[in-house]
Amino acid sequence: MLRDDLSDEEIIEAIMEGLKEDPRVDVSYLKLEIIKGIPVINGRVASDDQIQAIDEIMADVLEIEKYENNVWVDDELAFEANEDKEDVEELSFDDEEDLEPEDSFGGNEDDE
Repeated sequence: MLRDDLSDEEIIEAIMEGLKEDPRVDVSYLKLEIIKGIPVINGRVASDDQIQAIDEIMADVLEIEKYENNVWVDDELAFEANEDKEDVEELSFDDEEDLEPEDSFGGNEDDE
């Protein structure tokens, strides 16, 4: 639980650090502010899973009972995240096909 003696800036920093440490959340498009003593998270993410992760981090990890989550799913971010995932999945190496034992980066040793 965050201490009452922290300034708004310190609370924001602690919450953002907690969110950044969790790999489930991309904080690139999130903004946090304190309004009347209540943390308010605004911004956009790529999935509902990220919104749920934010709620879990706030409640379970940071033990913040009262906050406002105004984060929404941006279809464009979701599309980009899906494209990036597909690009990585398409990468594959077959050691037997891609690199023959006689292949070397310095040329063929028998050519001397």
